[in-house]
Amino acid sequence: RWMAPTQFEPTHAREAFPCFDEPAMKARFEISIARRRDDMITLSNMPVRVTEPIEGQPGRVWDHYEITPKMSTYLVAFIVARSDFIPTNDTGATYLNPRSRNTTVPEFRVYARRQLIQTAQYASSIGPRVLDFYGEYFGMPYPLPKLHMAAIPDFSLGAMENWGLLTYRETNLLFDSKSSSMSSKEGVAIVVAHELAHQWFGNLVTMKWWNDLWLNEGFATYMEYLGSDHVEPSWAMIDKFLVYEQQPAMALDGLRSTHPVSTTVDNPSQISEIFDYVSYSKGASLIRMLNNSLTEEVLRKGLTRYLNKWQYSNAEENDLWQVLTEETLVSRESSLPDNVTVRQVMDTWTLQDGYPVLSVTRDYDDGSANLSQTRFTLDNSSSDTTWYIPVSYVTQNEMNDAANSSRRTFPRIWLKKEPTTEVHDLTKNNSYDTWVLFNIYATGYYRVNYDTLTRAQLLDDALNLARAGILGYDVALNMTQYLATGENHYVPWTAAFENFKFLDLVLRQTTAYGCFQKYILKTLAAVTESLGFEATTTETQLQSLLRPDILAWLSKMDDPEVVRWAKNLFQLWTTSSKPDTENPVRVDVRGVVYCTAVKTGGTQEWDFVLKRYLAAANRPSESDVLLMSLACSRQEWLIVT
Repeated sequence: RWMAPTQFEPTHAREAFPCFDEPAMKARFEISIARRRDDMITLSNMPVRVTEPIEGQPGRVWDHYEITPKMSTYLVAFIVARSDFIPTNDTGATYLNPRSRNTTVPEFRVYARRQLIQTAQYASSIGPRVLDFYGEYFGMPYPLPKLHMAAIPDFSLGAMENWGLLTYRETNLLFDSKSSSMSSKEGVAIVVAHELAHQWFGNLVTMKWWNDLWLNEGFATYMEYLGSDHVEPSWAMIDKFLVYEQQPAMALDGLRSTHPVSTTVDNPSQISEIFDYVSYSKGASLIRMLNNSLTEEVLRKGLTRYLNKWQYSNAEENDLWQVLTEETLVSRESSLPDNVTVRQVMDTWTLQDGYPVLSVTRDYDDGSANLSQTRFTLDNSSSDTTWYIPVSYVTQNEMNDAANSSRRTFPRIWLKKEPTTEVHDLTKNNSYDTWVLFNIYATGYYRVNYDTLTRAQLLDDALNLARAGILGYDVALNMTQYLATGENHYVPWTAAFENFKFLDLVLRQTTAYGCFQKYILKTLAAVTESLGFEATTTETQLQSLLRPDILAWLSKMDDPEVVRWAKNLFQLWTTSSKPDTENPVRVDVRGVVYCTAVKTGGTQEWDFVLKRYLAAANRPSESDVLLMSLACSRQEWLIVT
């Protein structure tokens, strides 16, 4: 069996047809594909205009497609597949909001292998709703007559936003409630929302050259959280942005080897190097910061103006800054400093690499504070780089002021490319017992270092400041002790676990590792008792995501109760007469159970998982979990054979 899908980004369209293969050289494409009539299908960006026989070749036909709008070559796509690669029903009209301003109803289908087509239902249900939401958000409906999403076996990328024909790795598009975890379902929602956002940012308006790739990927990454939150409002997707995108980006952006989000690209070989956390996650974090600095209304109106001005064309980041500055001039809500343009602010964030740490030194006697900025690096090296920093803060006395809670993330002061500034009347005089929290909800892309003396932000800042040698680990780890008092929210635990990974790595070969194990087990005790090992019918999506992470860390720390629980479940599975179809292990904890059994077992457990992996070709999510579990073995010779 075979299939022939294309993947032209960044510079591979030239390998399929003669073209000027650069994003700024847009053209209209009229595509015709020949195939066998009875057992093959083709797909492309536009609908088929007509199918006609090929003269002199019985049993073969041409599929002639409608002409595309002006678009870049890297967005052209086509697929040639067997006829058992089939679509879902058209769900475009089914999920169109009747109050929507989107008057056009594109055909919306998901294509997958016949044996997997039922697992495409989730994507086919949320896709049109996200598409409709984006049309409303941007003030512009999706412009093409159809949108197809195709699940490709053995696809090298996560997904690709080809205009009108989006291609995905099967695990990023298909969800099977019997074999896919809650995190897999969340992943499908995120990736679908990301690729659909590209239909505006990247496809309708495209960067002139690859140095502005972040305009495509940063906006799509930012919008994926709005889109997925729209279709799954109970999942707290907006909160998860911090631990899924911003904190991982800051961890890498704190290295000296980082690069600016807008970086020089001189030849095609350099393009692939910038498809990284900086372009995607830092870019998205800067958009989030801009949203909280200009207000969402200003950002949305500016984006609509930008898309209308540059549709079917190409733009640079300065074009976006220009329309946003114009929008701030007519808005009373924007908190941009007087006589400062969006470009002046954002150039310090997109053209410079790294990010700052804001150091706060309070004078408790007169209620003032000194704010200073330096570049944050994990080697704590010196730098004279400065940024325009939007500084939000809230005092202890203001926390109960509900009237201003919606404006809490707006900047109250700016550091205007200056190393230091003074803030007066921060608190009342002699307010030694009054706290002040800066960078509310971490909406600014910077860390804060307090002189002494939510939750996720402080944890991540403290542990990374300790890693860089700016803060002692005694202070940072003392902050994590509150986790042991009953914290049960997914977001701060995710921030903690990301930083515990580093400590686990550096301490594993030292005599201190036993103390680290005891500390982690003690920290996890309360949340483990609260969540338990078994899911309930009334628990939230966040609890369903947190439990596997808690159990995985307990297993990593060799907690005897978890090891015994996992081995018993695994043993029960091995006694099943039909282990490939009858699995007693719940989907959400299979990764923990499989890994623990393989790690603490021998060749028998490893061989059993290997056989299940080889039999799981038609269950992509289960296949991935089994493959990763095989790597848990402590017997290296098993892995290399």
